Amino acid sequence: KEVPKEKRWTRLTDNIKLAVADPNIKTIVIDSLSLVADYAIDHICHEQKIPVMRIQDWGSLKNLMTRFVTYLRSTGKMIIVTGHEKYDKDEVSGTILYRINFPGSLADNIGAFFSDVWRCECEEKGGKYVYTVRTMPTPRMALGNSLGLPATFEFTWDEIQKKLGVV
Repeated sequence: KEVPKEKRWTRLTDNIKLAVADPNIKTIVIDSLSLVADYAIDHICHEQKIPVMRIQDWGSLKNLMTRFVTYLRSTGKMIIVTGHEKYDKDEVSGTILYRINFPGSLADNIGAFFSDVWRCECEEKGGKYVYTVRTMPTPRMALGNSLGLPATFEFTWDEIQKKLGVV
């Protein structure tokens, strides 16, 4: 049964608090940042009793997301948040720049809220899909790597467990 959109933010935060309180849970995965943004926007609209975000409500989104990420980072758990990316074309140089997809002006610096930002790429090779993870920033990608991972590596579950020292 689908959760009504005005209740999704509360359900998300309540479930995260339950996971944080459980000592058996070491890692929390949130899939995806786009849904979190939608839930936060729906929550703000419901609280303000408005049908859509207004210009004055975007500061509330920034404050809500800042508190949310700060809470996640303070839990002592490994937090993984997936997200989509968007690209912008620099009109002067023609360079394509990749950023985390997030609504509003927070999109320009949402990546800085997290200790690590990786880019995952998928390519078909010989009838199999190969996943490559990029962890180091370039002029085109604002990435971050606090875990000492290589700049690029092929993703497999075994490989990521070995690199992160987790099982």
